[in-house]
Amino acid sequence: MKDVDRKAAERALRGKVGACPSCRARRWRVLEMVALLPYRDEGITLGAPAVPIVLVACAKCAAVRQFSAVQLGLVEPVKEEGP
Repeated sequence: MKDVDRKAAERALRGKVGACPSCRARRWRVLEMVALLPYRDEGITLGAPAVPIVLVACAKCAAVRQFSAVQLGLVEPVKEEGP
């Protein structure tokens, strides 16, 4: 998966991040990579379906939040292959 354009991510996140839940600061920075968060009912499994997420870090305390890159319109949904 390609990295998401940082400016596009910043535009998509505008008004959605709010105050940091740890320190209440409102300064965030988009981290470089789009991460894939694996999901499965029975725990994490290699090769399991994944959710592409954008990570943002608080500029004051380094707390990290995650947002769905698909819901933000930054990447196309990953299509699962059938059996």
